[in-house]
Amino acid sequence: MSKIPNVDRKTTSFSSKGDVTSYSIECKLGGSLMTSSGTVPVTGPDSFTTKGRTHGGMLPMPNGKTMAMPDTDNTTVSQRLGDWKPGDREVTH
Repeated sequence: MSKIPNVDRKTTSFSSKGDVTSYSIECKLGGSLMTSSGTVPVTGPDSFTTKGRTHGGMLPMPNGKTMAMPDTDNTTVSQRLGDWKPGDREVTH
């Protein structure tokens, strides 16, 4: 989103407590505010589940009309598929 013209994005909160990281983000796209928040609990040594909620807004379209962006809930489950190798990125708290 940072490379799209007329978009302002800011992280309003980002914190870790134990094995859980929480975040909140605000995006303004053409003057319309969208908010997103969620948690990322570590569920094992090689996996994590992300749960997020986005509250949409009215997005301006190039033809001058607006399009409603619906509220969404999402869950993403991620796990390592192979052995860890030197140079792999590692998230630490």
